[in-house]
Amino acid sequence: MTIFHIAGDWSDNGYLAGRDRLPIEVHPDGKITDPNPLAFPDDELYCRQYGQDCPIITNGIWEFMIDTSELARVGLTPTQMIV
Repeated sequence: MTIFHIAGDWSDNGYLAGRDRLPIEVHPDGKITDPNPLAFPDDELYCRQYGQDCPIITNGIWEFMIDTSELARVGLTPTQMIV
C-alpha cells in the first residue's frame, strides 16, 4: 500500500469549491482508500469519469476532481461511467 497526496479541486454541488491535495492510499489490487485513521475502514474511494468530464475521486458523498497528470503519477485509471 502506498500513500499519495494528489492535486486537484474540490467540488460542491458541481461547482469549484477550492484547490487542495487529497491523501489516498492505493492498494496493490487497485483499491483506493482514505489513509486517515478516523475514516471508516470500509469506506472505499472510487476513481470515475463521466464521458469527457474530468476524472473524479469520490466516496459517493463528496467529489475531488483530480488533475489528469496525477492519474499517471499514481497509476490510476478512472472507470468510465458513460459508455
